[in-house]
Amino acid sequence: MAQTSPPAGAVPKANFPLERKANFNPNWPFVIRHVETNTVLDVFEGPNSQRIVLYEYNGGGNQLFTFRDGLIISQKNGLVLDVSQHPEDGQALITFNANGGRNQQWQLREYGRIKSQVGQVVDVRTSAPPIYPLLSAYATDQREPSDGGDSQIFELINV
Repeated sequence: MAQTSPPAGAVPKANFPLERKANFNPNWPFVIRHVETNTVLDVFEGPNSQRIVLYEYNGGGNQLFTFRDGLIISQKNGLVLDVSQHPEDGQALITFNANGGRNQQWQLREYGRIKSQVGQVVDVRTSAPPIYPLLSAYATDQREPSDGGDSQIFELINV
C-alpha cells in the first residue's frame, strides 16, 4: 500500500508512549500533553531558558510538573507557570518565582483547557526566533473548537 502525505495544513502528531491513568494525582509528577500535536509542555533549554515550548516527550525534568495550591510547578527549576499580570492576547507562558499573583494561579477547565485566574487559557502557536520552529505556549482568550480552539486542549498525565 502506498503511503500518502497528510493533508495540507494538518498538524503532525508525535509519538506519545504514556497512557492516561484512571486516577490522576496532581501531587505526583505529570506531563501536560497538547492533545492536537501529542507533544508536551517543556521548559526551553536555550537562551530563553524559562520559556515554555512544546516538544516530544522525553521524560526529562523540564517536562514534568506538579500542582499545589493552584500553582503548576516545574520539576526542572522549581518555578511556576506564569503569564503577564496585564495579559494581552498572545503573551508567552514562562516559568517564574512564585509570588502569589493571580497570573500564576491555574485551573483545569472543561474540555481540557488550562485557565489562569486572570482569565486567559493556555494556547499553542508557532514560536518566533530563536525558538522557531518549535511551538510555544501562550495565554489567550478562550475560543470554541470551530474557531481554532482545539489548540487549547491539554491532558495531564502522571508519569
